[in-house]
Amino acid sequence: MSTTFDLVTLVEQVITDLLPGQFLTLDYDSGDPGREPYAQLAIEFDEYYLEVVSEHYLPPTEWPLNTRWLRSHGWSCPDESTANWWRTTSDAHLAARALVTALTTARACREPDRFSVSIGTFSPPPGGGKPLLDTRDQMVAA
Repeated sequence: MSTTFDLVTLVEQVITDLLPGQFLTLDYDSGDPGREPYAQLAIEFDEYYLEVVSEHYLPPTEWPLNTRWLRSHGWSCPDESTANWWRTTSDAHLAARALVTALTTARACREPDRFSVSIGTFSPPPGGGKPLLDTRDQMVAA
């Protein structure tokens, strides 16, 4: 069984291996496709830009959302330009820890083995990301 520490370590490694034009997505398998908590990260100049799914995409009636915790840990509320909770950091370890704890604490995603990490590439609009790697089976056993 994996631990939250293992998950943070894995996410940090993936972040440090990102190439220009790539992004990371951290998904939690809820058993209900399309209604799964997620967080994402992209490199923006010399910082990491992080997002965690907001109530706009995943209602708190389906998945709890602790907005007080998010605010107290440096996350900014969704606004007219960003529909998700967001923050930035320049440190890969802090970025990994922020993504994981936002989902484990603010979205109550408690089981580390239900997470998967994927890398995508940005494509010009109206496209999206193209999955390149799925790390669900690469979790480190505790």
